[in-house]
Amino acid sequence: MSSLMTGMALLLAASVLQRLVGFVRATLFCRWLDASQLGLWDMAFGFLMTATPLVILALPGCLGRYVEYYRQRGMLRLFLKRTAIVSGFLAISGAAAVTVGAGPLAELVFGNASYRPLVYYLAFALVAVAAFNYLYELAMALRLNRWISLIQLLNSILFAGLGLGLLVLWRNDAQTVIIAYGLACAITASIAFFGLKPWRLAANEEYPLSIGESFWPKILQYSLWVWAAGAISNLFAVVDRYMVLHWLPPTHGDPLALLGDYHASRLVPMLFVSLAGLLAAMSTPHLSHLWETGQSGHAAKQLNLLTKLLSLGLLVGSSAVLLAGPLLFNTLLAGKYPAGLDILPVTLAYCSCFSLFLLLQNYVLCCEKAYFAGLALACGLLVNIGLNLAWLPVWGLTGAVCATLAANGVALLVLLVINHRLGQPIDVGLVLALIAPLGIALGTDCTLAITAAALFFSRRTVLFINAEEKRELGALVRQLLSRKGHPGDLASSPTSFSSITSSATPQLTTPCKLDPSLKSSLITAENVPVLPRELPAKESDQVLPPGRACFNPFFRLREHPPLGHRGPLRVMFVITCMPVGGAERLLVDLVRRLDRRLFAPELCCLKYLGPLGEVLAQEIPAFTGLLKHKYDFRVLPRLYRLLRDRRVDAVVTVGTGGDKMFWGRLAAYLAGVPVIASALHSTGLPDRVELLNRLLTPLTDAFIAVSPPHAQYIIKHEGCPANRTWIVPNGIDTDRFSPRPADPRLRAALGVQPQHRVVAVVAALRPEKNHELLLQAAPIILAELPQTRFLIVGDGPRREELQQLARRSGVDQAVIFTGNRNDVPDVLACADVAVLCSHMEANPLAVLEALACEKPVVATAVGSVPLHVLEGETGFLVPPGDAQALAAKCLILLRDPDLARRMGRAGRRHVLKYGALERTVAGYQRLIATIYARKCGGLSSEAHHSSPTSPSAYPSPIPCLSVGDAISPPAETASSG
Repeated sequence: MSSLMTGMALLLAASVLQRLVGFVRATLFCRWLDASQLGLWDMAFGFLMTATPLVILALPGCLGRYVEYYRQRGMLRLFLKRTAIVSGFLAISGAAAVTVGAGPLAELVFGNASYRPLVYYLAFALVAVAAFNYLYELAMALRLNRWISLIQLLNSILFAGLGLGLLVLWRNDAQTVIIAYGLACAITASIAFFGLKPWRLAANEEYPLSIGESFWPKILQYSLWVWAAGAISNLFAVVDRYMVLHWLPPTHGDPLALLGDYHASRLVPMLFVSLAGLLAAMSTPHLSHLWETGQSGHAAKQLNLLTKLLSLGLLVGSSAVLLAGPLLFNTLLAGKYPAGLDILPVTLAYCSCFSLFLLLQNYVLCCEKAYFAGLALACGLLVNIGLNLAWLPVWGLTGAVCATLAANGVALLVLLVINHRLGQPIDVGLVLALIAPLGIALGTDCTLAITAAALFFSRRTVLFINAEEKRELGALVRQLLSRKGHPGDLASSPTSFSSITSSATPQLTTPCKLDPSLKSSLITAENVPVLPRELPAKESDQVLPPGRACFNPFFRLREHPPLGHRGPLRVMFVITCMPVGGAERLLVDLVRRLDRRLFAPELCCLKYLGPLGEVLAQEIPAFTGLLKHKYDFRVLPRLYRLLRDRRVDAVVTVGTGGDKMFWGRLAAYLAGVPVIASALHSTGLPDRVELLNRLLTPLTDAFIAVSPPHAQYIIKHEGCPANRTWIVPNGIDTDRFSPRPADPRLRAALGVQPQHRVVAVVAALRPEKNHELLLQAAPIILAELPQTRFLIVGDGPRREELQQLARRSGVDQAVIFTGNRNDVPDVLACADVAVLCSHMEANPLAVLEALACEKPVVATAVGSVPLHVLEGETGFLVPPGDAQALAAKCLILLRDPDLARRMGRAGRRHVLKYGALERTVAGYQRLIATIYARKCGGLSSEAHHSSPTSPSAYPSPIPCLSVGDAISPPAETASSG
């Protein structure tokens, strides 16, 4: 979820099972094939892994980068169709070329042209592997974690079943294994194709009239970078075997048989590499989170500690493998690979070095300089080739493996130097951790001595693991051994590897500053204000059956007084964190406006507070630090304990999908919280309701949409039941956002001169906001009105990219990036026109804020924008992605100030009627009180329920209406939980 929580258990289980199946399969292949045939298979597999991405130009590798990019631009279907066709054409062309050049290729791959028949099977397998890779990368790009797990596991099981079955029933040679692998990839690709149904993705999209010339250059530029990086990595992995095949003197034996021995010697060491890769992948999100929250130093320290622990683990594991080596080779592998046993220590040593490389490269990934890892591998590749040329003729296979060890050591050293230049601290312990695995190459006795010394120094001294790392490690061990679920240690240092303490009660980030007089006030039938109906009911109205969450057996474990006999309902808003954004700003305003006689709001930020969370923590009880990292499953008992101890009456998760929606609802259900609701604020990627979140739909009392079109979207695409979907329109503080004269000093500070006309966009710098549309329209506007300036208010991950785009477009002198601002109403006062260029929107606050400040709005006609930007009345609508139309409408308003003022005044009247914050607050209060009364009893439904609407007017529980229509689903009589 949130990039990794969805399908976490499936991915982990599938990864472990896949590696187990792969190990058993490889062991049986080694046992049943002779050394020469095993060498043939090893070379064939290396060829497929290297040649397939080279042939198709690594096009599947660009899916993860561009699926969302083109989906937001309405071009996903076109993008997938083009890349699939070109990838298929290149794969088939490559297979044809392999078939035509079978003789020379057999000489290159297998060392003898007589193996030409094997090359024909490789041609078939190449197409199958290309199809498999494309569909697997597509599932990764769409974040379909269930399919990712299934594809990996199914391919491994099919290969094992087909390979072993054909070896027993048909031929016992490499040809059989190649056929089995090709069939496994083809079958898996077919199942994935009909399961993913890529032809149905974005089936309703219409191709844009003008695609432009940048489609293929953009794709190919990225894919060629991936192609180059993949080529270096794959060549680094196979170059030693090709050197053995073509450079080994005949006096040292049959090269293919020796490659079979080499393959057998890598059986267990490659399992270490696989597990290290899994550890590296699991640690990447956690380290990236620390990096992105300004804790780069802490991320580096944790990476150092993980590297030291991995080194110790590799030493211990290698010692065990070397002790069990004779048993493994002489019994399990039937004594068929004596040379493999001889080179096992060196193989273990270089695989340990590469395992450390995989983990250590996380630092350059966090620095967003992944190409440095490719540079390190390129250095290792050159060393490998040079040393093989020198050592292979002298020492044979042992020389090739020693050259590979030296190459891995050089790659690791280069990466360490690069990391240090980028800021990673290096101590004596880290250097020892990287050097120690090299000693494994000296044999069993030396490995045991080095392992014992490393364990001794780690335990008894601070030379290997320093004092600070030992404290963090001890805290982690105590956390894992603890049986208590802690609600979150909020007082501990944010830079601690594990800041969990044994405190049994949750701690507040700051003391609660509520009015003490409110604590004793009770809700009674007399003093609860009756919320007005949105539309009057008629006797002829047919009440649609309202939705209901499933029965909760934990509900009765706690006493729930009826509404009217309970103090203010304690409402916990659960969110991951609170950076500056639309949903977060709305939550701040909502919390401040809730009637404290009726509701006592509290805040839970699972990870950290963020800027707006820090603001709310000064006003209400706030809790944080419950989710330490993406894989921290102990968030559930911590959050459960928090909800029980605080006696929470309602949980509202804020945001679409992710950790907060999953853990918040599950913990609330287990804690017997009466009201469980999810407020969704987005439409589609990057936020979506994932598989595991959809499984919790029966536990949820209400899904909150921010407009009627948004409600239709989440019902249709996010799996929200129509009869449990409530519409609570977004609203803004119309007192804060109000018309005012422009401040000359602020205009000057922003770089705007008195003669300049100003176009402003207020939006976080994220892909879905499509700021590049304004930058494309800017040259058109400047050609007509050179004195125009463009204010881009907001910040985000795309700032540098957008600034570069402005420079390339030649408008950087007219475009002003202000970053995040606390004085947005004053900035809007300096503007003449407000724009919104988004690909998608639910109910954007930026439009309401601009209209409330009497600024006309030019916006793309997406989501609920047309409900507020009324064509020709409060602004203008333009098609998404149409820079010409955007520029034309802006020019109309810039040239006609009187028209702009009339539209601005009409916009404020519209917001006062339909977009005021009071409307949003009333909707949330009505929703929470209604559901609580249904489950716990109390006030009659007449006091707080919206009435049903006319069936003739509204054919479905949530019709697509104007923003002024119904707020909640039909009413229901009160019932117990």
